[in-house]
Amino acid sequence: MRLGAISGLLAISLCASAPTPTAARANGRPVSAEIVLAGGRVAEERHPGNVRVTLTNGRQEMWTRKGNCELPRVSKSGLVGWTTRTAFHSKGALMNDTLIIAREDKLLARIPTDYPFIDVWDFADQESCVIVLSGGPHGPGRIEKFRIADGKLLGGCFEGHVDEHPDWAKRFLQKAREEGTYVE
Repeated sequence: MRLGAISGLLAISLCASAPTPTAARANGRPVSAEIVLAGGRVAEERHPGNVRVTLTNGRQEMWTRKGNCELPRVSKSGLVGWTTRTAFHSKGALMNDTLIIAREDKLLARIPTDYPFIDVWDFADQESCVIVLSGGPHGPGRIEKFRIADGKLLGGCFEGHVDEHPDWAKRFLQKAREEGTYVE
């Protein structure tokens, strides 16, 4: 396993800039998020758009404005994450290779992956980490675990080596299968 090389290639930037919520959250925390198109229409699955977050008080807030987001998730405590499409792959597809994690109006982490397409991701370890399955246009992907606080790569394995998966990767894949977000 070449974690040192992969870790060295991983560039993490913790940013002072933040998502752009439209109102204070004194009476609510995020409970769900979805991708919407211009005009507020909910986007079809895997179609990029903006992140709209629904709070416990029923209010909805737009957290992004560039229209390049996918795969939103909300943790039990209200962390919100999504992937962003930032550049084109040599095959012509727009890559979603960066995971954004935010709490309220603070961007906590921007975690780029070594592979160009994030297929599935989730929170882990009491929301201190994220696990990401990313890959190229073809072939097996890579499952990686990152710490949110500093973006450090904590471990990884290839998707196809089922017998060699650490327990955290097995739990991640099982949950994704149950949710229907992972198809082998």
